[in-house]
Amino acid sequence: MTGSLATDDQIRDLLTDSRLWFVVGLGDNPGRPAYGMARFLLDLGKTVVPFADDAIDVGAAAVWFQLNVIDVDAAQRVMDSGMLMVMDRCPAIDYPRLVT
Repeated sequence: MTGSLATDDQIRDLLTDSRLWFVVGLGDNPGRPAYGMARFLLDLGKTVVPFADDAIDVGAAAVWFQLNVIDVDAAQRVMDSGMLMVMDRCPAIDYPRLVT
């Protein structure tokens, strides 16, 4: 099975249907982008968990790389594992654009 880069419809589904989000780099520093993204997801009623392991190994359905995070090799590994890949996007930007 081969995964793919996410379409707007798939991103909308992730934003509306996914209740559990693992966030890499999440800490208690409000100046970090991961903190702001986690706060946004929490405000939507999502469950947010700090994460530092490999999403492929835990069987995640999708991997989301934040704005300006572009790693073509990592994205290819994700897609080769059959998962959906979102790259260089932000939930706080995509949610208002695609959901509301």
